[in-house]
Amino acid sequence: MPNDALLLVAGNFPDKNYYETDQRVVRKRSRIRIEAGFIPNEMMQAYLFSCDAVVVPYREILTSGTAMLAMSFWSAVVSV
Repeated sequence: MPNDALLLVAGNFPDKNYYETDQRVVRKRSRIRIEAGFIPNEMMQAYLFSCDAVVVPYREILTSGTAMLAMSFWSAVVSV
């Protein structure tokens, strides 16, 4: 893994407890960053052009708007 690799978790957290747990984990790691909250449309392309992959929290992604948007920017999509 390159020394400048970064994991960015961006978007809304529907569960406050999940967000707080993630924050505790991230504080211990300098190469993980969380940007919680709504991402405005005008900022979305900046995120998608700068990433290597988009992870979506769905097992079946055929109708996912998020996955389709990521693929339209030629980003790899990982479904978990």
